[in-house]
Amino acid sequence: IRSQLVQVHLTVKDGSNHVSGLSLSDFDLLEDGVPREINRLDSGAMPLQVALLFDTSESMRGALRQIQEAATYFVESLQPGDRITLVTFNSDIRSIVQADDDFKPILDGIHQAQPRGITKLYDALLFAMKHLSDREGRKAIVLFTDGEDTAYGSSLDVALRAAAFYGYPIYTLSAGEGLKNQALRNVLRRLADVNGARMFLVQNPTDLRPAFLAISGELRSTYVLNYYTAAPRDGRWHALDVKVRDPRLKVRARKGFFARSGGSQTERIR
Repeated sequence: IRSQLVQVHLTVKDGSNHVSGLSLSDFDLLEDGVPREINRLDSGAMPLQVALLFDTSESMRGALRQIQEAATYFVESLQPGDRITLVTFNSDIRSIVQADDDFKPILDGIHQAQPRGITKLYDALLFAMKHLSDREGRKAIVLFTDGEDTAYGSSLDVALRAAAFYGYPIYTLSAGEGLKNQALRNVLRRLADVNGARMFLVQNPTDLRPAFLAISGELRSTYVLNYYTAAPRDGRWHALDVKVRDPRLKVRARKGFFARSGGSQTERIR
């Protein structure tokens, strides 16, 4: 069996409102311009698996309290059955995995974070993507940072290619002085765009709570289309186009995927 299961995370909007309650028959999927059969649709009944990436480098010192408060609201907005992994990153990368419905270990990790060191942004993203690959559910990464990667480990191109491979939406947030850095804004926009997520830029860190809550609301409305690709195992990019049959509705989704190379077993492109 030479087949690959591809998962397409997406959101649907009617104007400014998120649309839930759609069924498999409401969607059409094109792969490299050719219609493909959708095998399964996962929606609100399936729990979320979220990786919350929290920049704790030295530059965060001035706004840390406001960011901690906003991240707390985000965690507390999740539903029973949802699971979150906190990934804090500076010169090091640390993670706390939520094991049950108790958010306390995650909240403790947020409140105990101390700013220091440099910013391992891309390494933290790669860590989170790999972590989510072993978990079941509607997946997403929520990233807060106020600066560019200063660790010079992995590159933006590596992170973007990995994001396109895994397919999870990456919601990016930044606030305060970092917004004056056009290079950072470009990085956050590209990370959000690759899989159809959104970028949030907040001038005043005290206004972060609405941004975090907007992400939470959108995550509860996400769908995941599951289908078996006909693409050869060529390691190449294959374009995806998801359409809703109701022309009033707009879809935001991943733009494509990199096929696996070689092998003969059934595999999943998450």
